[in-house]
Amino acid sequence: MLKKFSCIVIIFIILFSLYFSFKIGLYLRHQDNNKAQITYCSLNKEDNECFNKMFELLLPDLLLYDVKIDSKELELIRLDFSSRLTPLQTIKNSDILLGYGIGDDIEYESTYSMLFDKPAYCYDCGIRSINTTSPKTYFYSECIGTDKYILSSLGQVSSKKIHTYKQKYDELNLKDKKVFIKMDIAGAEVEVLPEILEYSDNITGMLIVMHFNSGKDLIDRFKIIKALNKDFILVSRNFLWVIGKSQKQLKTKYADMTMTDGVLSLTYINKNNVDDYKISWQQDALKYYANTKIHYIANYQKETYLKNNINITVTITEKLKQLAKKYGKFNLWNYNSL
Repeated sequence: MLKKFSCIVIIFIILFSLYFSFKIGLYLRHQDNNKAQITYCSLNKEDNECFNKMFELLLPDLLLYDVKIDSKELELIRLDFSSRLTPLQTIKNSDILLGYGIGDDIEYESTYSMLFDKPAYCYDCGIRSINTTSPKTYFYSECIGTDKYILSSLGQVSSKKIHTYKQKYDELNLKDKKVFIKMDIAGAEVEVLPEILEYSDNITGMLIVMHFNSGKDLIDRFKIIKALNKDFILVSRNFLWVIGKSQKQLKTKYADMTMTDGVLSLTYINKNNVDDYKISWQQDALKYYANTKIHYIANYQKETYLKNNINITVTITEKLKQLAKKYGKFNLWNYNSL
């Protein structure tokens, strides 16, 4: 009886392995086909199908991670009305917040200062001034890197005051400080993040809103998102509600998501600030958050998270690739999507 049961288990394992080997093979071929379209999609911004194909190429770098910080499970906090989520332990351990791209909303930065009694320095050259509710929240009409992405369609006019990250690094004496960065700069992130990442050692985490509306925009972000994953771990992935923007469905073989046009919020933790991390088996963001302790400030609604799921085939493939990298074996999985 025991022998028969063992045979059944072995057969099941073999069939299971064959099934997922077949699924992964199809997925890798699918991604190869997508990769072959990069040149075409970089030249044809209006091709809607390119958006789906290029977004699928990003999926391996958009996988959420399970982490432990100070021997505790991850906790997240929501500091304003939006669905942007921040790692509570990471922001508690920061000394200072740098907020880039304020627009007409400085609530996130003000809440940070009031809640944790720490300074927040905020920048946006497209607006002249803004009222803050915290004496430790400071605003400056300046932009980082460039002013060509200011929202001129909303009447913004540049103050022409531009700085580099290094200038603020020196001016604010950030060398010995733990910095958390919150950024929503309407597309300029692709230009300024390479410099910021040179100072990753003292950046505890980052909340970055990525902006893209075409396959070409996504291609422009391939390298920077991969660079982020070198030193940081992704723990939150949300498409944000945007007034005046219509929702659209991204439903492909490997992703099922509801998104507003080109507004994706990504939250990262520095790998040096966690005890342990691994790709989560749960890539449905709604279920991931349901299993994560989330703190809400001022009764912000909890229902604004949009559908956001990556297929398990992507997860299994990336886990196998990590094993291949760790042990230097299983050449079948030594595959780079980009």
